[in-house]
Order: sequence, then structure tokens, then C-alpha cells
Amino acid sequence: ACNVRTLMDSVSNMRPERRMALTACYSIDIAALSETWLAEEGSISEPKGGYTFFWKGTVENEDRTHRVLFTIKISLLNQPASMSLIKLPFPLSPFCHITVISGYAPTMTCSDEAKESFYSDINGDKPLLMDDFNARVGNDFRIKNGVLEHHGANKMNTNGLLLLSFCGENDLSITNTLFRQADKYKTTWMHSRSKQWRMTDFIIRNSWDICDFKITSALCGEKGLTDHRLVKSVLILHIIPTHHKKPKFIRQSFNTGKLK
Repeated sequence: ACNVRTLMDSVSNMRPERRMALTACYSIDIAALSETWLAEEGSISEPKGGYTFFWKGTVENEDRTHRVLFTIKISLLNQPASMSLIKLPFPLSPFCHITVISGYAPTMTCSDEAKESFYSDINGDKPLLMDDFNARVGNDFRIKNGVLEHHGANKMNTNGLLLLSFCGENDLSITNTLFRQADKYKTTWMHSRSKQWRMTDFIIRNSWDICDFKITSALCGEKGLTDHRLVKSVLILHIIPTHHKKPKFIRQSFNTGKLK
């Protein structure tokens, strides 16, 4: 998950490559990119790069700040991905699937109605949320037992309380706080005025599935592409292979009369 602060190209842009190339640099299977500024909605496939991109936005003449995009390895797309808003379901078995959800949460200056609307739109069976939530959840794990683990960062703000309440109501856990590591691997965004690093980008999963996670950490490389650090999770998903039934072969009966 990463806030890329626009994917729009400009003449004054000094970037050596597009920011979507972040996923290729780190060999990411699925990435959720927010604040892309791309209009309309659509998809594009780049076979040479090995990725397919799905984005969702508004029309050209409307505000395009809160726009999102998925980048997915082509090898994972055995069938067309269905999208409602920016959600991608992946089958784990004939009876179960995981829903990968990407978004860009309203900032502190947005109205309470916009924030409530954002969280009410998040739903899915076995959701995996990858998002810039524009929230600070703090490090007091006693506030929401099971939602926030022992390794948080910074102080909580009102957006963080809203996120913690949402996770508590839906039995979700913030995987960024599961693992003991240095602050530079937990914090994802530096405040422009105070120059302090904060944890605002999260990867969130059902509390009963957090044992699948091996690590969630911020990657400190690729400076200059965006003011947010890419957040990466490694997790193990047990996918039941699909066995197609073969047509039953009916052997003809032997004509034993010819043996006489």
C-alpha cells in the first residue's frame, strides 16, 4: 500500500520512472495506490512489465484527489477481476474468497459525513484493507484490545479513533502494530511542518487471520518518488486448487462370443 501523490505526468517532473514501477522494484504481487489523480475508470495491461492496472476516479472536471488504483501481477489474473468501487475478490476455495480493498480515507479537514460515508462503504468477505487512512492510531493497545497490538507509533487523533472504532466493530486488526521493529519501519509519512514521521498507511485484516502475516513494514528506499513510504506485508494464504472433473470414460463390453 502506498500514497503516490499523483500518477499524472508533467513536463517539470524529475522522476526517472513512473511511480507504478515501485511495485516492480520490490516484486510486489498486489499493490494498492492512493491519491492517483487519474480520471474516469479503466484498466491497462503491460505484458513487458508483468502488471495489470485497475483505477477508479471521477470525471475530468471534478476534484480527483481521493482516487485509487490497483496494480496486480498478470500471472495472478487467471480470470477477469470484478470491481465494485475498488475491490478485488480472489477465490481461496470454492466456498471462500478474500476481498482486497483499496481506498483513500478523508483527511482531518473533511466533514464528518464524508468520513462516515467512507467507512460505511467498506465491506467484504474476509477483507484485506490496504489504505492511506489519514489517521494516527497511537500506541496504547489497551484502548482497543485485539485491534491495536503492542507496537504502534505516535499519538492518536480523531481520525485514528474513528478507524479503531470501525476495526473494533468488524473484528479487524491493524497488522502494522503486530511486529517489533524500529520506528523507521513502522512510520510511513513525514509531516511537512514538524518533520516528524507518522504511521498513517495501514494494512488491516480479520483478527482471526493475523497468524497468516509474517511481517508488515514500511520500505525506506525509493526516496523522492512520493512523500509516503511503501507499506509491504508478507502473508501466507492457503489456496485450495481447483480440480476440474474429467468426463467419465465408458468402456464398451467385450464380445465374448467371438472367443468361441
